[in-house]
Amino acid sequence: MSNLDLYEAIRPSIKTGDMVAWHSDSLFPGRIIQWFSKSEFSHISIAVRFAEFDQDRVYIFEEVETGAVLMPLSKRLQGQNGKAWIFPLAADLLPIRSFMGAWCLSKLGTHYDYKGLLENIGGRISVDAHAMICSEYGWMAFGYGCTQAHCGLNLLRRATDKLKGKVPRPSDWPMLQKCGIFGKEEKIL
Repeated sequence: MSNLDLYEAIRPSIKTGDMVAWHSDSLFPGRIIQWFSKSEFSHISIAVRFAEFDQDRVYIFEEVETGAVLMPLSKRLQGQNGKAWIFPLAADLLPIRSFMGAWCLSKLGTHYDYKGLLENIGGRISVDAHAMICSEYGWMAFGYGCTQAHCGLNLLRRATDKLKGKVPRPSDWPMLQKCGIFGKEEKIL
């Protein structure tokens, strides 16, 4: 069982729309993705809180082999063989959070994009909501939140330009942070 002390210390500050970047010590697919992308990150998920129903729990949306799922973050951390960090959305992006959560809920069960995962090895892929990889799920949620809330559109454009209109990889989260989308990351595992 993983030590959740780091997570428990910052759990109260985690909000809907914050991203979780994962580092896996498992060979497949984690370390293979990390090797190809020359990054310590191999997976991305999106934090969510359901204040109306569950005040204290932090959940995550993520695109995994079985499709887009929702699960408690603490449960996912307990089963993680590796490390994890929270990338909190920038403070001025508060208006997009509820839209991100709504978009993620609407996409639960969306199929995993195995073809996109393989294509991502050779270069970033284009956006396609019919089947997604993890970072595509997070990026599309962010983009939807920005367009619906009319907030963060300059950040979205700047990052899209840097990505040449493609989907970011998990390794791109530090670059997105430098664009002003995220605050300082915090290690949670």
